[in-house]
Amino acid sequence: MAESDCEAVVKRAWMNLLLAWGLLVGCSAAAVSEGLGDSGDAGGEELDQEDASETEEPGSDSGDNAGWEQQEEEKEEQEQEEEGGWEIGDAASGTGPFWPGTGRQEFQLVFHGDDVTWERGVQGGHHIWVAVEAEREVLDALDEDSRRDVRHTYRFYHEDGEQLAVASRRGGFRLDEEAGQWRAMGLYAVLTAPRRPSTMDGDLIRYELEMELGTEVFHREVWLVSQCCD
Repeated sequence: MAESDCEAVVKRAWMNLLLAWGLLVGCSAAAVSEGLGDSGDAGGEELDQEDASETEEPGSDSGDNAGWEQQEEEKEEQEQEEEGGWEIGDAASGTGPFWPGTGRQEFQLVFHGDDVTWERGVQGGHHIWVAVEAEREVLDALDEDSRRDVRHTYRFYHEDGEQLAVASRRGGFRLDEEAGQWRAMGLYAVLTAPRRPSTMDGDLIRYELEMELGTEVFHREVWLVSQCCD
């Protein structure tokens, strides 16, 4: 082969080699560019998802707010039911033809939210006067001995559950002709818990009445506001 022919072959080989190298570099650059574009799009999608999760919070519109408010109201109602469910001025909760009250010589019916006052005794202690009213037809149906056997028990509990005072007796009912009801008064429950009435001022206390009428037992309760002191 002549020298000129060899030079021509070499030149074509170099040209082909340079062309192949150029194509290889171009393909590689395109692949890298596509990879960067995909990752950028994915990052954008993730960012959009994060933005959406940050903005989609409960109560973000009026409908959600209404739903949450309703849930809160239902929760408060449920808690009130669990605590006995009462409003100021309601009659004592429970069953039976008996109603709790206070009074040494004059009967006073008590309602939820009423004040009740601890009275100072001559020996330095404190007590609450307790009383009960019974529907007339119930005790009218009993003979005198049976009425004397009716036991009535009174208990007071602080709002934290601690028992404060208790009193109990049998009989003692007198018919109040004017009111048309049987009543028992003149009994008091002495504060035995290690508390002073002044430390409970304004606290809620639960007043429980238990009545034993033959084989039947009835319960009523009322929440009162503790006041100190007469």
